[in-house]
Amino acid sequence: MLTNLYHYTINSKFADIEQSGYLQRSPLKPDRQEKPVVWLSSNDNFENSARKIAFNPRTQQQHLMSMDEMINLTGALVRYVFLVNDIDARSWNDARRDTGMSRKRRDLLLERADLVSSNPNDWWVTFSEIPLTKAVRVEICNEIAGDGKLIWRPVESTINTTDNVIVSMTVDELAKSVSLDINGTWRNAS
Repeated sequence: MLTNLYHYTINSKFADIEQSGYLQRSPLKPDRQEKPVVWLSSNDNFENSARKIAFNPRTQQQHLMSMDEMINLTGALVRYVFLVNDIDARSWNDARRDTGMSRKRRDLLLERADLVSSNPNDWWVTFSEIPLTKAVRVEICNEIAGDGKLIWRPVESTINTTDNVIVSMTVDELAKSVSLDINGTWRNAS
């Protein structure tokens, strides 16, 4: 029986999330009738669809980061753990049509999930922000076990600092600045 849901993010976003006191919905500027949601997963190791894209401004190249790269470039992975009964979450399968997301965008999400071996049956959403006070724990990962499993520890005992800096900008802002092919990067991930 499902008891926990996880929201996965990266260390460079941790301070902003903590300061806001909520997990914010996305996208911030949805298309037409699309309703923003908070994404969660029932996968207790990591949600592969949450992997990030690295962009090298010098070479104008981009690629989907490996788990090692995400840990090294962002300082760590972070996850918020919620009890499924404590938040108003719905499975993606049940909520997908209610999101107002276009069929084209839903198909793109499923295509990307397939490329990174993510299981959409693990996906959950809420239509409202989630107060961080509802999290039963916050965990950090800066190490991968030999079997490929991520090693998660309580955040208060493992915070490490890093000199790496990730600049936040929307994909739209980045696309205006450079020749950006997000879909191509996802297709080349496998």
